[in-house]
Amino acid sequence: AGFIRSGDCILDVGSGTGLLAFGAAERTGSTGLVLACDIATDGLRVCQQIIREASASLNPIYLIQSDVYKLPLRDGGIDVVVARSVLTHLVHKRLAVAELFRVLRPGGRFSCYEPITRRDLRLSELVDLRGLGTRAEGFLAAECTMWNDPADALLNFDECTLVEDLRAVGFTQVVSETEHLTKQRQMDDDALDKLWHEPMVPGRWSLYQLLLQSLDQQHLDVCVSYINEQLQ
Repeated sequence: AGFIRSGDCILDVGSGTGLLAFGAAERTGSTGLVLACDIATDGLRVCQQIIREASASLNPIYLIQSDVYKLPLRDGGIDVVVARSVLTHLVHKRLAVAELFRVLRPGGRFSCYEPITRRDLRLSELVDLRGLGTRAEGFLAAECTMWNDPADALLNFDECTLVEDLRAVGFTQVVSETEHLTKQRQMDDDALDKLWHEPMVPGRWSLYQLLLQSLDQQHLDVCVSYINEQLQ
């Protein structure tokens, strides 16, 4: 049997513009039901427009604006929960998956796809910092502090801790599949400026701002200049 079946009740949590929700609706058929849930209204408005334009040709999709930590759904009413790049934005991941477990019926299924930023290469792995002399130790310490901040939603988990969280709240038969992607980039001035000063996601501090929490600006600026030279 497929993961999503005809007649299923599906919850797309953190649905955004409905990539998963509309795909699920094609599989559940007219007897199924898809709930697209997001805390932000922008994506839900896009979903509403698509639903309006599709008219009767689209299988049932209903929109919910809600925080994932407290869903306005009864216990055990959902057959399948799907999520894409959602948990990576949540600080309290175990609380979130506990809420998803609550709304799933016994034997229900959950699938998520999450980027594991914690596995990304660190600058200290890309650049030989010995040329910084005594400043290298301070940069290494600041980088380590940044990467191990439990309050940073992008960095406070990996595939192993996610599996632990799922099992801790009651999920069984948990399977983790990890795909490693390697990209090469030409680091010109524009790319370097984005590396330091463009947040990875909206609302988050930039790499420069994060490191500035542990280093004084003069120290950091010397390190930035040196690292830029090594990356070009």
